[in-house]
Amino acid sequence: MASEAPVSKKRRCGYRKEWEREYVWLKAVEGDSERVFCDICKTSFSIGHGGEYDVKRHRLTDTHKKNVQQKETSKSMDAFLRPKNDCLADKVTAAEVTSVGNPLELQVYLSFLSNALKIFHDTVLVLEREDGTVCELYDMMFTLKTKLQQRQSDGFFGAQTGVLFQEFPDRQAAVLREDMCNFYQSSLTYLEQRYDFSDSNYQKKVASLALQKSPFNFTHLCEAVEVLQLSKQLDMDALYDEYCVVLPHQQAIVQSEASVVEKWATLLKHTHTPNMTALASFLLSVPITNASVERVFSLMTGCWTDTRNRCSVNLIKSEIQVKSNFTFSCKDFYSYVVKEKALLNAVRSNKKYKFKKKPEEN
Repeated sequence: MASEAPVSKKRRCGYRKEWEREYVWLKAVEGDSERVFCDICKTSFSIGHGGEYDVKRHRLTDTHKKNVQQKETSKSMDAFLRPKNDCLADKVTAAEVTSVGNPLELQVYLSFLSNALKIFHDTVLVLEREDGTVCELYDMMFTLKTKLQQRQSDGFFGAQTGVLFQEFPDRQAAVLREDMCNFYQSSLTYLEQRYDFSDSNYQKKVASLALQKSPFNFTHLCEAVEVLQLSKQLDMDALYDEYCVVLPHQQAIVQSEASVVEKWATLLKHTHTPNMTALASFLLSVPITNASVERVFSLMTGCWTDTRNRCSVNLIKSEIQVKSNFTFSCKDFYSYVVKEKALLNAVRSNKKYKFKKKPEEN
């Protein structure tokens, strides 16, 4: 009986240090030469079979590309928080390292940052409101800029920070104040580089239509029509007549605490103002941030998972609509759903799935 030919073992691939020159995000996995770690994706993967080919294949995956894009996007914010000419962040880190010997310096920096960053946090919350409009955007950004300028001018770094300054010698306290003033200046420079505060900004020209500080006049309407390029779609003579119709009601609406959208709905209610309604509809439909869009993508990722990949598009759409528009708590929503028999029967059915038809056999 003839002996069988020996089966040759496939040679395994291992990590090579020179790969790091081309793939700067690549690191070796200690104790396992057949696996590498991606510093961008924060995950390890095998290279035992394909070697560098596996590395290239990982680089082309959607997850890696998305993480690279997110990292590039965050660079500008990171540069803002840690600019080259401002060593405040470095000094906070240094204070953390030496906190055993000098905890007070760490405390004063953290106290200042807790106070100063709240301004940005509050502005972000206002920008991400669901009822925010482009009419309010310029005032939001200008208010942020004014607050930073005023704090820089007054040398205000927070009440608690001011108390902590008294624990330092005058010379050291002056150095700390200079660092914090540099933070304000870096913030203002960042804002002015990335937002247009000039009179030519269209958001400034439509700010009067927010119905917040004072009533708008016909000139404000004309400026809005011009910047939105709606002159060919609207009848300007008719728009003036409509302006005269709503003029007596503006003052009362300005004094109300309602949102901008609600104010416009009240202003145009029970009036025949097609041109002004078209202008307001276009103006209020302009999104001021992509927060709402990102929120929808996050909801969709949570709904359409690998374990629910047979769900129909209409089902996912309906789930997102429910989560986005219902204000019920979980308890209230359960109490509502449990009484809706038709809805419960639909949930139990297979209508939420999309089946492929099997080919007919000959």
